[in-house]
Amino acid sequence: MRIKSNNIFGVNIERLLKNAENIGLKFEECNQGLRATRGYGDRESYRFGSNNDLRAILKDDILKLHLTSYSGICGFEFEEDDLFGKKIECYGDVYDCMLMMDVLKLLDGCVDTRLDDYELIEVEE
Repeated sequence: MRIKSNNIFGVNIERLLKNAENIGLKFEECNQGLRATRGYGDRESYRFGSNNDLRAILKDDILKLHLTSYSGICGFEFEEDDLFGKKIECYGDVYDCMLMMDVLKLLDGCVDTRLDDYELIEVEE
């Protein structure tokens, strides 16, 4: 499965929240529904803006998942197979792998459908 920088999924809420708990991702209530964020990087990554971020917003059974790199300047995309066999050349690669693994663990067994923006607009109306 290709994970894009902006994803919208129809999910099984109970399974998603259990997966989030297993990876230590905490959802909190906000005006958009439930929201969770996590940053990936060390002190130097944050200082120079080369960190990665995961943002998840859950409303009803719709999950909006946003992945960014370089402090939100760039999107972060990957294929499921990109994680396996990845050559680690620097600390940044370790944080890339951590983000990919957390996303795969978060989505494991809870995605019912993948929606695009057009389908989401129809659902909300």
